[in-house]
Amino acid sequence: PRWRAVEIAPGATLGSAGCYVTCVAMLASGAGYTDTPPQVLAKLRSADCFSGALLTRPERIPRVYPKLQWGGRRDWRAELVPASDLAWLKEQIAHRGPTIIEVDFDRSGTLNPHFVLALRWTDADDDIVILDPLDGQQKTLLAAYGRSGGLARWLYGVRLLQIAERR
Repeated sequence: PRWRAVEIAPGATLGSAGCYVTCVAMLASGAGYTDTPPQVLAKLRSADCFSGALLTRPERIPRVYPKLQWGGRRDWRAELVPASDLAWLKEQIAHRGPTIIEVDFDRSGTLNPHFVLALRWTDADDDIVILDPLDGQQKTLLAAYGRSGGLARWLYGVRLLQIAERR
């Protein structure tokens, strides 16, 4: 809420379209940087990471945050019934740490992309504990953004921006 009015591009603010930038800020914080989301936004702009309000060139993020590395992206969108690779994602989180994942913000039947930071699997190993940039709270993915159909149904993508050297 503190930075929700900061403009990303005309008609888009951190409050309306800044979840990806805020996830980058959270990862940068985990790597030891102290930049706020508006400062991250400014640095990403300086690295030409944006097309309008969309962070379309995330591979440039390490130019301004060298402790982060870009490993590509995976999308699971098959008519909004993804076949996400949970075993692969579990391995990524276990070995590389917190990972940006894409979920459906409002579950209306038309994908409304929202990015959250996947922190770890639950003890029961059937859900993911996330840090939500919307409110800064930890919660489980299914409780926040799922309904019926299991975890794979509610994962739409992964953005492999992660801390280069885990402590």
